[in-house]
Amino acid sequence: MDKSWIEIRNRLDPTYIQGVEKFIEFAYDKKHPDSKIYCPCKKCVNVIFGTRSGVTEHLIINGFNTKYTRWTIHGESLASSSRNESDANQSSYFQDDMVGMVHDAFGVPRQDGGIRDNEGLESMGLGPDKETKKFFKLLEDAQRELYPNCKTFSALSFTTHLLHIKVLGGWTDTSYDMLVELLRKAFPVRETLPKSFAEAKKFNEALGFSYEKIDACPKDCMLFWKDKKGLSNCEKCGISRYKESTVFSDDGTTKLTQIPAKQVRHFPLKPALQKLFMSEETSKNMRWHAEGRTNDGKWRHPADTPAWKTFDEKHPEFAKDIRNVRLGLAADDFVGKQM
Repeated sequence: MDKSWIEIRNRLDPTYIQGVEKFIEFAYDKKHPDSKIYCPCKKCVNVIFGTRSGVTEHLIINGFNTKYTRWTIHGESLASSSRNESDANQSSYFQDDMVGMVHDAFGVPRQDGGIRDNEGLESMGLGPDKETKKFFKLLEDAQRELYPNCKTFSALSFTTHLLHIKVLGGWTDTSYDMLVELLRKAFPVRETLPKSFAEAKKFNEALGFSYEKIDACPKDCMLFWKDKKGLSNCEKCGISRYKESTVFSDDGTTKLTQIPAKQVRHFPLKPALQKLFMSEETSKNMRWHAEGRTNDGKWRHPADTPAWKTFDEKHPEFAKDIRNVRLGLAADDFVGKQM
């Protein structure tokens, strides 16, 4: 599909107007004529919904957002054969479905790459609150080029891959910051890369990939959690939960500060399981044991085993809903420690 018309400055040019009409036809190809869609004009930038006539008017008055060259929110497939030549040379990284990931993380249903319509969003209880603003911000980052004319990464996709490599490579936070500083100097001006690991982590937190830090006894006796959160010393061995550290201030003076001697990271199980059902693809996998499994008496899946079947017999109400999750705990060379 020819998209060169979006660069035309004269918005009364017949070529531009015809391009707008073709875009509207494309966006409403599988939608009801009265439904609302994201408006890709320069002012709304796919954050505000509009009617068919309203979006058309905005595009002619305000102009088309020239950075929005792949119309994924309006139904264009990431693997579409209708890309222009510059899109055809893009690497697989740019084809990561970041828009889809954002939708799945917030549990917002998609249709042809976008939210169904404004009414659908309101019916889910999503208004102009903090969570919705966070959703729209991530959606914008998922489509924003890493730097002008970058055809390989969006701001969100590059940061996501960089964080993934940090984990796999065991980088320290400081080494990550040093690399980002170097990359920012190497990239063209107006790059959109987060300036530090602290800023990059906000992407993860916004997507729900977060955890809770809990102070622990240095000798592993207890956790300073819930009703024990206010304690300063271990109830069993009496050792302090803190260790002293020297902090150097800008004026050259030093002072001692207390930091946790040991911490554990708690990843809540319930939200993690809920997210498995937010994505259409993973939701199918979570129901596969009941909907797709070959049940011929052979052991191919835990659902074929006597343990699974016995559990279902003891808990028929639980087994009735195929979305319910059974968790198994396995321990390899686990040695009990008497405290």
